[in-house]
Amino acid sequence: MNPRHTTEFSVHLHHIGSNGLARPSLLFDCFQDAASEQSACLGFSIRELMDRGLTWVVSRYRVNVCRYPRWQERIRVTTWRSPQQDHTAPREFVILDADNRTIARARGIFILLDRSTSRPVSPIDHIPRYPIADERVFEDDFQALPAVDLPDRSTRIHVRRDDLDLNRHVNNTRYITFALESLPGPIMGNHMPDRIDISFFKSAGYGDTIQSLIQQHQDPGGRPQFIHQLVGEPEPIEYCRLSTSWKRMS
Repeated sequence: MNPRHTTEFSVHLHHIGSNGLARPSLLFDCFQDAASEQSACLGFSIRELMDRGLTWVVSRYRVNVCRYPRWQERIRVTTWRSPQQDHTAPREFVILDADNRTIARARGIFILLDRSTSRPVSPIDHIPRYPIADERVFEDDFQALPAVDLPDRSTRIHVRRDDLDLNRHVNNTRYITFALESLPGPIMGNHMPDRIDISFFKSAGYGDTIQSLIQQHQDPGGRPQFIHQLVGEPEPIEYCRLSTSWKRMS
């Protein structure tokens, strides 16, 4: 059984931002869809897992971006499960363009949950036949992300029904959009993130209010870097943290 799965996507007009490039959230949509499609082809679709009282959640993502695709591009996403770590299921992603040039590489850490207890269970015990490829996109392990200590900016966000997924929680791709909402305008107008690192902690639901906090740093080369934190209001629930690095668009 081939452990790798490849699927194609078209970049549509609604994926494009005001700078003419695909929004960062498109990459995460592609990761989610490719992983779900592979699982469905193997007989482990999210609907089938939910019928068994199980569901997937993502706890970490790290993405390195070479470039962002443009309108009407066809891109190919290849994904595979890499060896299990504890009760987590790491998954690798590579996005290529029509000329086989790399658009992005990513690694995600997924957790299989018992829906009745919201506690992790072993993927090997519940999905024993899932094929694995012993290859990682990044050799180094995930590092803990810092919290925002002195926010430069903040934006209040109200969770809508349109933000929810099958678990009735905010879909993981929406947190990226929420975090980037607090960026200074000049950054969004002239730069795009070439590295995104995310830790997910809690799930937000419909009607929740989230504060999107951001703090800017500079890397040694002078490129903008940001720490992001999404926290609840008025209860100080921490939903996720992000670290992003940005490069100027050519």
